[in-house]
Amino acid sequence: MRTAKRSPWLDRAGWLAVALVLGGLALAWLRFLPAMPAFQAFALGGLLSIPLALAFLVSRLRGRALGAAGIATILIAALFAGRLLTLPDVPSINDFTTDTANPPVFSHARTL
Repeated sequence: MRTAKRSPWLDRAGWLAVALVLGGLALAWLRFLPAMPAFQAFALGGLLSIPLALAFLVSRLRGRALGAAGIATILIAALFAGRLLTLPDVPSINDFTTDTANPPVFSHARTL
């Protein structure tokens, strides 16, 4: 059976998603970008990688070869989707008060 050629636009889009994820992390770590724009690049790449990974998998099921872009995109999508699925288990961190004169008592935090 002969495999069909890979789609160049899908490969480019996959590399773009991988570059956004890894670039966002690297640029924040190296402090070339402030945290929020770097996180936005990371999040955009992660969200973009999920439908692209599905497109790569459908392309593979149709007989096309899966190149490095496809493998990298599928790995990024799996890590990103796995993290998204565990979010309900993580407590929110935006529980704060602006009342500095009489802040709320954290009664449950003492038992932890």
